[in-house]
Amino acid sequence: MSSPSVQVVIVDDDSSVRWIIEQSLDLAGISYVSAATGAQGIELINLHRPPLAIVDLKLGAMSGLDVLRGIACPRQTKALLITGYASSLRDQLKDLPVLAVMEKPFDIQDLLRVVEEALRPSA
Repeated sequence: MSSPSVQVVIVDDDSSVRWIIEQSLDLAGISYVSAATGAQGIELINLHRPPLAIVDLKLGAMSGLDVLRGIACPRQTKALLITGYASSLRDQLKDLPVLAVMEKPFDIQDLLRVVEEALRPSA
């Protein structure tokens, strides 16, 4: 069952990056839940079915791409990938629900712009 109150799921194993994103979403009034592992991320995305997931590409035991492949309803949740390794991703992203890729370090205003665009109702 989806939880309409959660707009974004954050999946990043770096607590400082998660904290920055959480603080930014708080200030923008956007509701979220966070996960520190890919497995937790898949669980939260499948539970809440948010319109957007912000997913780090490198998560340790599991990659961000593995998280995207584990989403039960990929058409319902789009992804914003954050990574320091954007150059070699294009072929791997085919058939995955990726809205955008942002390279670290990213500008928080750019991140919020992508989040707000993703959460805007379709015309």
